[in-house]
Amino acid sequence: MGVQVSKLCTQCFQVEEDSSIPLIETTKSEFTSSTQTLTEESLDSRVEENHPMQSHLFKLIENASIEFLSHIRCQFEEEGFNELFKKDKIRVLTKDCENGYTLKSEYFLKCTAEQFIDLLKDVKNRKMWDENIEKIELVISLPEETSVFYIKYKKFLIISSRDAVVVNRIMRAHKGIAYISTSCEHEDYPESEGTVRAYVETAGFYIEPQENGGCRVVGFSIGDAGGNLPKNMMKTVAASSLPKFIASVEKAIKAEICRKSET
Repeated sequence: MGVQVSKLCTQCFQVEEDSSIPLIETTKSEFTSSTQTLTEESLDSRVEENHPMQSHLFKLIENASIEFLSHIRCQFEEEGFNELFKKDKIRVLTKDCENGYTLKSEYFLKCTAEQFIDLLKDVKNRKMWDENIEKIELVISLPEETSVFYIKYKKFLIISSRDAVVVNRIMRAHKGIAYISTSCEHEDYPESEGTVRAYVETAGFYIEPQENGGCRVVGFSIGDAGGNLPKNMMKTVAASSLPKFIASVEKAIKAEICRKSET
């Protein structure tokens, strides 16, 4: 099948040709290597053409992508944002908003953009390296590098367990790759007692290759974690956990967790 690159990329960026960045394909791509090899322990990852929810889900992720990319194409330090966390080469900015709060981060990984994307998509092994995850399932696999995940996060100290159903899309953007998510609903995953349903207006990663073989990551999210805890507490916990997340990503890639899932 031919190249599947969302039109949103050209709406938000003046795309530059760069042969070092693979284009996205629906069935054969470095980005799909992990999810195409899931075992019977996971949900079937075959792409569902013309799924009854496809039009609705595509509209959700397209709107979220426009919002996400508008914050990535500008300078990292945006007007109205305050610095929340800074350590080594990690920076986190924040801003309160009507739907909860906004977080914007910048950091560098010792891996390629493709390796990071592959790790994020590897549902089967996500819990092996991400200690925050209690449960993650691939719900639907759609065309145009779009999927629906159910994610449940572990309880942490006084913070109750959170969960979310999100639709994700991978697209080429500017000089890198964007992995974007937004909340959606699915009848098989209703809200449950004892778990707080989080709302994600838009969230994701913009990953740009660097000359040293690593990549620069800009994370951005607008959402509401739900519950009654103060926003400042939730923001601080999210920002302070970033160094551990980065270390876990690099450790998992070095251990070739994604490749092991193929054997």
